[in-house]
Amino acid sequence: MGVFRPTAVYGPGDKELKPLFDWMLRGLLPRLGTPETQLSFLHVTDFAQAVGQWLSAETVQTQTYELCDGVAGGYDWQRVQQLVADVRCGSVRMVGIPLPLLTCLADISTALSRLAGKEPMLTRSKIRELTHADWSASNNRISEDINWFPGISLEHALRNGTRLF
Repeated sequence: MGVFRPTAVYGPGDKELKPLFDWMLRGLLPRLGTPETQLSFLHVTDFAQAVGQWLSAETVQTQTYELCDGVAGGYDWQRVQQLVADVRCGSVRMVGIPLPLLTCLADISTALSRLAGKEPMLTRSKIRELTHADWSASNNRISEDINWFPGISLEHALRNGTRLF
């Protein structure tokens, strides 16, 4: 049995990360958590290929696999800001969102969703997840076991967004 632990998975139909990417490409990067937070991203196509390749392997290991886009150490917010600035050929303003404000927004989202009879997009639990300090991941184990490597970096996805979101 394999357990796959990707961090932030994005791709076509994504309703959670696409708005963030859209804001970033317009020049505004909302920072959640501390400036030192480590982030990792994985395109859904790479995720599907990793699982498919694992299922097709002649011998499989019973392992827990971290998955990411292959950027060593992941990204801190400043690295994301610089990457997006390079992609859009313009500056990107990073705005730290205070935790009390995020918590208030989560409470409003939860209350409005209850009234509408829908699942909330932003909850206190989601805020804890979004502000976790270290989401870095390493593909070393899965690469060693089945020779899988991701094909879509965050930079590539941002440069080719209309096709990859």
